[in-house]
Amino acid sequence: MALSVTSYLISLFVGLWSASLPDLNSFNNYLSPYNSVRVAKGFFWATCLFLPWLVVPRSHVLPLRNSYSVGMLLGLAGLIFVVVIEREMFIGLLDFDSDFRVTGTFWGMHTGGAYLDGFLVASFPFLLGLKLPRNLWYWALLAGLWIAAIYVIMVTYSRGLYLAIVVAAVVFLIARLSVRRPNWRLAHIIVLGLFSALLVIVPVLQGGYVALRFSIVEQDADTRMVHWKSAVSMMTDDPFSWLIGVGLGAYPRTDFWNAPEGKRAATYRLATEQDRSYLRLGSGSPLWMDQRINRSNVDGFVVNARIRGSREPTELQVLMCEKSLLYSIGCSSARLSVAGDGEWHETAVRMKAPKALGHIGIVPRFTVISLQNPHIASLIDIDYVAVLDRGQSDLLTNGTFEHGLDRWFMASDDHLAWHVKNLLLGVYFDQGLLGIFAFAAVFGFAAIRLIEQLYEGDQAAAV
Repeated sequence: MALSVTSYLISLFVGLWSASLPDLNSFNNYLSPYNSVRVAKGFFWATCLFLPWLVVPRSHVLPLRNSYSVGMLLGLAGLIFVVVIEREMFIGLLDFDSDFRVTGTFWGMHTGGAYLDGFLVASFPFLLGLKLPRNLWYWALLAGLWIAAIYVIMVTYSRGLYLAIVVAAVVFLIARLSVRRPNWRLAHIIVLGLFSALLVIVPVLQGGYVALRFSIVEQDADTRMVHWKSAVSMMTDDPFSWLIGVGLGAYPRTDFWNAPEGKRAATYRLATEQDRSYLRLGSGSPLWMDQRINRSNVDGFVVNARIRGSREPTELQVLMCEKSLLYSIGCSSARLSVAGDGEWHETAVRMKAPKALGHIGIVPRFTVISLQNPHIASLIDIDYVAVLDRGQSDLLTNGTFEHGLDRWFMASDDHLAWHVKNLLLGVYFDQGLLGIFAFAAVFGFAAIRLIEQLYEGDQAAAV
């Protein structure tokens, strides 16, 4: 553990090496050196959670373990609830053909990533490790949680998660059976669990989208291989880069500065001029600045803005959509055009209401306003933007950016620009060989200790 903390501290220092004094953009985007602090935060929170286990008396281990298990299961139950609402809101619970992948409670997936997958893999063994119930109501609760968890796993449409869950289940069963002799009751539970899981798995597998996902496995594998080679090639040739990495959270900005022209992620940043704040949107792979609004049941809106650009064409694209974190439905759009002369211009345009405003189930969808720079090799500055309904009420909050990016949230379709998409390679990129060695040491120590506990008859070690 000490080696991991040391590796993280070194990589945090490396990531912050080029940082200047904090400004408006230090903590609002992933291209800032201060992104290292965001990445380090998760590790050090986990370290704080781990430390009590080192000092707690042996007599208190079981209550602490039980509390931790309850917390993981409550987290899983909360995630299941949000995912069910998300699907009911946008496509319906039984639509297994549409291209829609859930994000649940993980807002960090606005640039992609496997945060949802990681939590499901980590929490699923706690569900497997629940004690076999004797109370009928407890049976019903456990069965419902089990079926709902399988449903959520399946509708992620993540092929890697499917494999990870199978591996986790097999490892759990082998470990549990090594310390507990099988009996008919346990065999019945396993058969019943598999049968109920198949009731969910089979309909999803018969849907069109999961078939599409598996049909492009080879194509996606080739894409990932090219991406991984590109990530390694971005690391400098000096030995320090191999040994201690490029720095925590450094991949997005490293990719930005090394990506070929036309393949860079679009940018955004705040700036000030004569005591007024404005938002600058750069060009690149698709990126939107989103804000959820209260729906207004009118046929059209007026979009006002004060914008500038230094080259033709200078256009700001404004979209109103029903939108989850990543998927838009039934959008209407408008473009505000001004002369690219480097001067501020006020402009307005009418925009129709989206056709799909409403909902297909019992939960209304979110309505979102999105801002985008639609042209390559261009910058557009936005002093203010307003979306007015018939009553001249502005649907946006902080459209002047006087409060930074409060109420605004970025989303990107180009996930490869923000992630290495490989756990071990990501550790190597950020922390170098020292990080890989520390990761292997922690994993190896944990595996050895759990095997020892299994030999001592501790069934919970299977989790």
